[in-house]
Amino acid sequence: MSVLPIVLIVDDESPCRDTLEALLTNQGMRLLFAANGRDAIDMARAEPPDLVLLDVMMPVMDGFEVCAKLRDDPVLAEVPIILVTALDDRGSRTRGIENGADDFVVKPYDRIELRTRIRTLLRLNRYRRLHQERVKFDWVVEHADDGYLTLDRNGKMTYANAAARRVLHLPTNAPRRDFWITASSDHVVVGRELKAALPSTPIYMVRPETPNGTGVWFFLEQFTVPGDTSADSVIRLHDITEERRMRQSLWSFRTTQKHKIRVSVSRSQQRCQTAESGRGAKHDETIPVLQTWVEQAGPAGSTVVVHGPMPDRGLVIPFESFALIAMELIAFARKPMGREAGPARFSLRPDETHENLHLTLRVPCRDADANELARIWSPNYRVRKDNTLEDDDGHPAGEAASLVWNIGGRVETRVDSLGAWAEVELIFPYQLTELPVLAGGGFFRDGDSLFGGCL
Repeated sequence: MSVLPIVLIVDDESPCRDTLEALLTNQGMRLLFAANGRDAIDMARAEPPDLVLLDVMMPVMDGFEVCAKLRDDPVLAEVPIILVTALDDRGSRTRGIENGADDFVVKPYDRIELRTRIRTLLRLNRYRRLHQERVKFDWVVEHADDGYLTLDRNGKMTYANAAARRVLHLPTNAPRRDFWITASSDHVVVGRELKAALPSTPIYMVRPETPNGTGVWFFLEQFTVPGDTSADSVIRLHDITEERRMRQSLWSFRTTQKHKIRVSVSRSQQRCQTAESGRGAKHDETIPVLQTWVEQAGPAGSTVVVHGPMPDRGLVIPFESFALIAMELIAFARKPMGREAGPARFSLRPDETHENLHLTLRVPCRDADANELARIWSPNYRVRKDNTLEDDDGHPAGEAASLVWNIGGRVETRVDSLGAWAEVELIFPYQLTELPVLAGGGFFRDGDSLFGGCL
């Protein structure tokens, strides 16, 4: 329901007020009346009008003085004012304009002309107010902490505020670029491929860690713009890095505590103690630990297969983070997607270019569902007892995957076409040279260790 514009009619003569009321009734306006200048000012301050029809010749306070007082009020200074008077000399018009009047109508006036002038000023005033609101809105958006972008129907960016430009490294006057291609150039986009099948799936943008900085996480929300506009959707980028770091720390603590209870520590303890905290994981540490943990805590009959030769370089991910991921893979292998499973097969192999290590888990899983598997390995979901999913503080598998995305790796999930097995593949990048591990170490700060030599 639209709000009618308010027109304040000010005249000390009742017949004149009645004439204007008859002229403007049923014209899409709400009419207010004042019989003198003081009442007019009080009414305008109590309920600011969209236009004032002001008689000039009034006792005590004439229309010129009322006009000047309205212009002195910061709230009412830009309200359009039409002076209605019997005075037709140049001096009166000049005085009215000097006191801030927008228009001047001489009695007797043409009714059609007066209605037209009123509608025109109301329309111009509406455009002015809309422009002011737009300027305020643009300022708020431009200075917002969150990133905001508008996309056309082809996914091209038509606007990006300052925060979004910083995140995506865009110049101020950037040409139209495809948002998803731009976002993927230096971020890992998580969850978009699952969004079509499962609309409630959250989407994240992860900027991987660098030798000089920790990873950054953004929660990405996309809204459809209603109506026929040049923009088809709005993107909001909300920085959740600290939230993710806190959740990762809590999950890491819980995971290590459960693993201490479940696994005999005598053999794996020695391997953990040899790994320097905060340094990239190496094969002579990770492979024996994984083999020991699978033997002790994995499903009966599970195997670890190594496809070599392995590069003589450490992984980008620290040993502590790799160990937590291995724990979660083993836990997932025991009961994938809430189902009982048989022997699992773990395999490690470098790709042909020796740029990445592929850690793959294949586990028998009756009636495996591809979307369900992919969703479990995304943040913010857990499996209920009836094997359905619900929002939560984070499914452990999704938290493990977050460590991989945070260092620029990838997580891929697959199921057999007959639903007989499920497969999770984690892809870890190798260090290009023997440099110190990335700052923060997959949500670990340099020097931190969750193990303390007791796994």
